[in-house]
Amino acid sequence: MVDLVEADEQLLFDCLEICRQAGVRFAQAQLEAGADFTSIGDSAAGESLISPAMYARFAQPFQKRYKEALGAGTPRATEMMLDKKRWSVLEELETGTQFGLGRLIAYRLKLLLLERNYRFRPEAGIGAFTEEYARVMENAAAWTRAAAPPSAME
Repeated sequence: MVDLVEADEQLLFDCLEICRQAGVRFAQAQLEAGADFTSIGDSAAGESLISPAMYARFAQPFQKRYKEALGAGTPRATEMMLDKKRWSVLEELETGTQFGLGRLIAYRLKLLLLERNYRFRPEAGIGAFTEEYARVMENAAAWTRAAAPPSAME
């Protein structure tokens, strides 16, 4: 990577943009095929390979745009993106069909998506997360105390 930066920085940016676009297309294809989630592999941008300054200049902007293109960032944003994809598939199934069982099923599935979306309540989710986080931290503290050697507790 250092050789590319020293030789032609613009070439590196162009290559990174091509990789970002390919990654976005691949992740979208995975999601359309039914994947529950995707991930960004950044082994070439790990802190053992490049400096924090290089990461901020060459890796982070592309990773940020990658996530933005997929609507990622929060679980809710991801759910909304997946629901949009589901809705699009249902729209495609309805296109050009006469009124019949298939169209009724697509309509019912769209209603279920709308109902599911209506049920999301951020306040309840934050409360549940806060309770679960406190429980996990209490368990971690108990496990740490239980795993401590006897001499450390004296």
